Amino acid sequence: MKNPRSRAWHLYRFLALAGIFPSLGLGQESPHGELSIPCENCHSAETWKAVRSPMAFDHSSTEFPLVGQHSAVSCRSCHRSLTFRLAAQQCRDCHVDVHRGELGATCERCHTAQTWLISDMPQRHSQTRFALLGAHRTASCRDCHVNQERNEYRGTPTECYSCHRQQYEATLAPAHAQSGIGTDCIACHTMDALRWSGGFNHASTAFPLTGAHATVACSECHKGNRFRGTPTQCVQCHQGDYNATADPAHASAGFSTACVACHTTMAWHPAAFDHNASAFPLTGAHAAVACTECHKANQFKGTPTQCVQCHQGDYNATTDPAHASAGFSTACVACHTTMAWHPAAFDHNTSAFPLTGAHAAVACTRCHTSGYKGTPVQCYSCHQQDYTASVNPPHASQGFPTDCQPCHSTSVWRPSTFQHDGYFPISAGSKHAPGRWTSCTDCHQVSGSFQAFSCTSCHAHIQTTMDSKHSGVRNYQYNSQACYQCHPRGGA
Repeated sequence: MKNPRSRAWHLYRFLALAGIFPSLGLGQESPHGELSIPCENCHSAETWKAVRSPMAFDHSSTEFPLVGQHSAVSCRSCHRSLTFRLAAQQCRDCHVDVHRGELGATCERCHTAQTWLISDMPQRHSQTRFALLGAHRTASCRDCHVNQERNEYRGTPTECYSCHRQQYEATLAPAHAQSGIGTDCIACHTMDALRWSGGFNHASTAFPLTGAHATVACSECHKGNRFRGTPTQCVQCHQGDYNATADPAHASAGFSTACVACHTTMAWHPAAFDHNASAFPLTGAHAAVACTECHKANQFKGTPTQCVQCHQGDYNATTDPAHASAGFSTACVACHTTMAWHPAAFDHNTSAFPLTGAHAAVACTRCHTSGYKGTPVQCYSCHQQDYTASVNPPHASQGFPTDCQPCHSTSVWRPSTFQHDGYFPISAGSKHAPGRWTSCTDCHQVSGSFQAFSCTSCHAHIQTTMDSKHSGVRNYQYNSQACYQCHPRGGA
């Protein structure tokens, strides 16, 4: 035949008739199912059996490019029939799962097409719940996966103690097992080395190490390698320091055993007590006073906090004014400050008699003529002379009340703040202007009472014929209260 392809096709038809390709019908165009590439890409033009090198076919044009060891594998290793599209593409279809499903069916998590052996296990292991860090990266798989010969990986413990129990029990400095140290190894150790080394982070406990504590040997506090229940109160370790301290003598003076009130973790000496944290903060001159001035004989408990208990001498010696004889209060803070005993300043406005108006400029002795206790607070007590001397109107003769405040203020005695016209007009131009009366008693006839007044003393019943003037006035009565109710301003 002149047509090589025709010769090959006739050969194929002959082989098919001979039963060599029993699964294919004579009417099919290709023995490879849906493969539609030209035959000569794989077959020789001289003979149908003479198949070109597998490399003649560009496998990268398919969904499964050949990389690594796959490129050297025989075609028939994967293509078990001439219908190439039926070839499997999952690793497990060609590679037996020696792990029996424990590690999943995704082989490429650990293996590559280059080699079945695992060369980067630390990186691959990070995909699990236990990333390999530190010395774990170089450890043998069998160190943790003890049943590796049986390809058992699932259920391998991840707690340190599971693998390091022997090292835990063998450690004697300190003795972990006997001391009851926890089996949470990472609290003290790292993964940098398989050998049992590390450092405990004391800051993660309820007692961080600060100051001099950071350099103290563990056995100083953890006696007998006991770690659980170690006391955390200062005095439990420093009772000896507390008892031996003589300046001041802590024990005899009854000092508190809360050492941190005065001492730091840097050193027992020097100490500094923050008096402002006590019930008696030091202010003013108190801040510079020696402790022994108040704490006699190094006694600190029960020290008095009332001023007079320390300043009784100052109180007794003061003569301007004489505190003791004048009966001054011993509550010194009412007049004095903690800056100095002199000068003193009494805030009269905090007393029962605030100073207002002219009172604020009056010398203390004007009112406190006989001391300070029992000083009267009634106006008349100091202003009797002003009351007696008043002639317009004459207070004493006309029986004015001695309660000065209704008419006078604390600013001045004159002018008076009382305005009669506000109650009943009697000033010039009114119907009851001066001239119609000569004295307050013309109307206010009841001695000492200005609320009582008389209209009928001037407006006589018969002389003015009040009855005839009020004829036809309903409910008319002839008495002063009735007059005021109808004539409150004195007019008709």
